[in-house]
This record gives sequence, C-alpha cells and structure tokens, in this order.
Amino acid sequence: MLEEAQRLENFPEMMLGLRDVYPWQKAVLGALNEKHAKVALKAANGSGKTSMVAASVVIWHMLRWPGSLVVCTAGVYRQVADALWPHLRKMINGLGGEENGFSIKDGEVRYVYPRKVDGQELVSRCIGFSASNPEKAEGWHVQGPSGDLLYVVDEAKAVPDGIFQSMERCQPTRVLLMSSPGGSSGYFYEVFRRNDGKWKTFTVTAYDCPHIRKEWIEEQVARWGEGHPLVRSMIHAEFMEDDGSLTAVRTADWQRLVSGPPKEDTEGHRLTAGCDFSAGGDESVLVVRQGNVVKGLVRWRRTRPRPGGRRSTFFFRGSVQMGPGVFGQGPGVGVVAFGPGAHVFVRDTELGLTGEGGELGGEAVGQVHDPGKGDFFRFLCMGRER
Repeated sequence: MLEEAQRLENFPEMMLGLRDVYPWQKAVLGALNEKHAKVALKAANGSGKTSMVAASVVIWHMLRWPGSLVVCTAGVYRQVADALWPHLRKMINGLGGEENGFSIKDGEVRYVYPRKVDGQELVSRCIGFSASNPEKAEGWHVQGPSGDLLYVVDEAKAVPDGIFQSMERCQPTRVLLMSSPGGSSGYFYEVFRRNDGKWKTFTVTAYDCPHIRKEWIEEQVARWGEGHPLVRSMIHAEFMEDDGSLTAVRTADWQRLVSGPPKEDTEGHRLTAGCDFSAGGDESVLVVRQGNVVKGLVRWRRTRPRPGGRRSTFFFRGSVQMGPGVFGQGPGVGVVAFGPGAHVFVRDTELGLTGEGGELGGEAVGQVHDPGKGDFFRFLCMGRER
C-alpha cells in the first residue's frame, strides 16, 4: 500500500483525497515517476493541466524527495502566481499546511522534512519565476540526498527558446512541459514534431475532459468552423500552421505578447501613424500609436481603387479634417505612410498634410517601394521605428 501511494499517478487520490482524476491525467503523472523522465503535454484550453497535473507533481516531488528542488516558470509570472500558486496553497492546506512543515511566501514554497537525516535538516523548495530573462533560468542544480531537480514549464508555447537552453544547462532529473498548442514554431513545437523518443508526449483534446461542456464545444465549432485554426488549437489541441501566409506577425511573437502584455510606454515617444491602403473593395486602415500604445484606429472601404498617391492624400486630408487630435500637433510628431509610391517622412511642425502623388509634405527620409502588409503590421505591433 505504501509503495502504491508513493507512485505519482496515485498521489492525487490516495494522498490529496482528490476524486475524478481523468485517465489522461494519471497517464501523464505516471510518466514522471522515473528519474530523468521528460514529459511534454499539449492540451485543450481549460483541460486542468495546471490545477491537477502541475500542482500534483510539485507537491509529490517535494514530499517524495526530501531536500529536493522544484523550479516552475511560465511565459509570464502571473501564470505561476495566479494559476499554479493558488492550487498549491489549496493542496498544502489539505495536507496540514504550516503545522505539517509547509510554508508559502515570496514566490517560494518550502517543506521541512519532519526528521533530520545524518543530523541535517532537509528542506524541499519550489521556486517560481517569470521566463522573461534566460539568465534567471540558470543556476539551479540537483539538491537533497537523492539529487533531484524537477523543472516545470507552463504555457510553454510562449516561452522563448533561450529559457529552454538555460533549463538544459541545469540538467534537471525530471522535466514537465505543458501548454495549449500555438503556432508551428519554437522549442515546445519541436518536441512534438521531432518525436524522437527522448520525450514522452501527450495530446489531450476538449473531448477528453468531461468538465468542458459539450454545448460550449459545439458553440465554438459552429461559430468558427471545424477547420478554423482556433478550433483546431483550442478544442483539438493541434498546432496552428505558421508559414507566414496567413499572419503578418509571427505566431510565436503574438503568443508571447498576448501572454505577457508589456507595460504602457508613451513617455518620450512621438505620435506615429501607419497606413495600409487597400485595393478596391478591401478595407484600408490608419493606426496611430505613441510608444507601444494604440491611440486611434480608423478604417474605411472604397469600392473603386485610386492611384496610391491620390488615395494617400485624400485620406490624410480627410483624417485631419475629421479630427486633428488623432495625430496630435507640435514638434516631434512622426508619420509613416505605406502605400504604392508613398513616402516615409518625419514632420516637426503642425501637421498640415497636403500635396499630390504620395508626397504628403514634410521632410522625406526614405521611399517605400510597394511594401508588404507584413511590414506594416510588424511596424505597428512590434513597435519598430522606421
């Protein structure tokens, strides 16, 4: 009985008193029993990979291997602090909390083994940090009499490859990568693509999780379509195609920004406008940003195409007439105009955009020859200055 309880797949039920552990959860946990196990799990959104799998692995490792170390990271720290930590706290309270040697504070979980070994107090630790800096991922080593180090990476699709390289330097004795699938690039994707036997991989769909309502699944499929990338990823746990033909911004970059939106940064940045002029029937767009904050978005549709320069002049004139405040006035206002024959220019005086043939006034600093839409959106979304 004791040996059975020590096995990780039995830990949630026999030690934590949890019920309704799914077969796939038991399979993933069981794959981490042996030392030097490397497990990768891609699962549908809301499957319970953090609340059940990650939390159980962490507590089991701390109890099973006294004095050992667990390192938990994710694309953003709130994934650790707001998703994993509350479940750890709940499980720890169920095990007696501080009265039984557990404590949680300052981004660290500690468990003091009830008796000394060779006169030494053994303390198991779990460290949580953000994966924004690869240097913070290094420097962790196996600890305790058994020499164990568990590395858990949550939402691994949004974690930069440099973090995984730092992880490898630490030589962990067990590794668990978890994420809902994203684009077809990056370390997490390569683990599944290579399928070289070095990793035990698991794929869990929404249909494998009884707590995910079938009505919700059917609603998403009806709304987006069975073949839509969002449905294939969110419901079927499949990686999305990312060959550059459908997205102007790389999916990996988009995932990282969505998972960890940067702080607003407008101080010291000029107002900058980016334009994407469409062909007839499509939608044209003007976006104004300051630093990394979008200040305005204007869209319009024209049924008959015009030459690029005339389109540019018409739109800028119309925009200024509709609301000069959209652009701002005064020195230090920058404008970038994209369109066939358009110019890139910087204007240091009040914006009075006039002219013909794409030369909208101001000091020309370069010419764009039929730029791609990808350049336009990268400029806006990634915050590049032209």
